Amino acid sequence: MSSNFKIFRNNNSNIKIKGIALIAPWMHLDEQTIKEEGEEVEAIAKPWMETPIDWDKVKSHSNNFIAVFSDNDPYVPISDAEFFKQKLNTQTIIKHNEEHFNETQEIPELLKLFKQNKP
Repeated sequence: MSSNFKIFRNNNSNIKIKGIALIAPWMHLDEQTIKEEGEEVEAIAKPWMETPIDWDKVKSHSNNFIAVFSDNDPYVPISDAEFFKQKLNTQTIIKHNEEHFNETQEIPELLKLFKQNKP
């Protein structure tokens, strides 16, 4: 996940983004994922998980973060919803039975929240 924030880490500008959607964001791999996917997945994810993120710098680029999780995602623990709420003050959407959103066509609640949070 931290690689998704590289744009903020390496960007010294004052660019403000009106809204940022995080779909199935993760910061932790659960033991079941490691067990099912193998150590190779852990090796691939490890640098992402260990790269420090300056959360204050990330927050300085937007006041509108929305995180979307599924209650049956096999890869992203639902407990990460609280993590992102603490770090980025995200508004959270929890979808039912969307797994890892690979087949999801739209998330109407997401558009609704962005429209409500217009500056």
